[in-house]
Amino acid sequence: MDKFGKRPVHPWLRRLVQPPHSSGARRFARLGPGPVVKYVLKISYDGESFNGFQRQPNVVTVQGRLEQALSKLFCESIELVAAGRTDTGVHGIGQVIAFDSQVDRPLKGVVEGVNGRLGDSISISEAALLPDGSLFHPRFAAQARTYHYLVLSDCHASAHSLWGRRMWCLRDSLEHSRISQACEVFLGEHDFTTFTSRCDMPSYTRTVLDFSARPAEQDFLPGKLWRIEVRANAFLRKMVRLMVAAVVESGIGLLSPDDVRKKLKALDPDTAPHPAPPSGLYFADVQYEPDPFSTAQLALQTYRARPRRGFIFKG
Repeated sequence: MDKFGKRPVHPWLRRLVQPPHSSGARRFARLGPGPVVKYVLKISYDGESFNGFQRQPNVVTVQGRLEQALSKLFCESIELVAAGRTDTGVHGIGQVIAFDSQVDRPLKGVVEGVNGRLGDSISISEAALLPDGSLFHPRFAAQARTYHYLVLSDCHASAHSLWGRRMWCLRDSLEHSRISQACEVFLGEHDFTTFTSRCDMPSYTRTVLDFSARPAEQDFLPGKLWRIEVRANAFLRKMVRLMVAAVVESGIGLLSPDDVRKKLKALDPDTAPHPAPPSGLYFADVQYEPDPFSTAQLALQTYRARPRRGFIFKG
């Protein structure tokens, strides 16, 4: 008996008499064996917290955490596909993922529900609902991908302890003209056998559409901040980090633009520089045509995540 003189109800009996849809996790409509809903999400994540993006046994990965949170939210097993895979330590600010489900949930509930479960290491910034039967695939439908790389030059060794997880901290200075000339070497269609990890691929040819490096105006960081941006139709594993390493070595003066060109034509991974640290690399954007996040082009519905309290500033 409780303090009100009532006999407590056994948990299993409470579940029997509980009205339908009383649990928040079940306030959705199951569509049955017919229609399948395709959800597309744009996500960001802190690569330092994970052992890469792709699901792996016995380690924490971005895909594993996302599938776990989505499966709990939808009360069914969710398997997602992504626009690309990132290595351990590489960050994402524009990664795109998609999954199918026979459960119809409001996009707001999906975004805010998953963000509430995952904390700060992973967050969904945008979501879209595609038409029934859509064949959209975030990897195969991508026309181009963009990566950013941050370099902090002219800095003291102590800067690495504070900023080393977000950028490549260097004591050396970078010369803008030399680093720009090295970037131009990679523009266009090339065989990037030199600038990839040793792996079997049907083709090592990729087309680099844009490659630039410019200093960013800032007076907060203890050094000179550079943002290197590279856009291509597709990338090989470690391709961006190896190209950035060659560009930075050219900016320092260790390599000339001609040396970089010779390495590219050598088609020999043994001649490649040591790859740049993963901590400065950001998967920034994926370009699609039509755009899955536009209701004017492909999406039926879209939703953007509300700002978190830590990012609201009152002026």
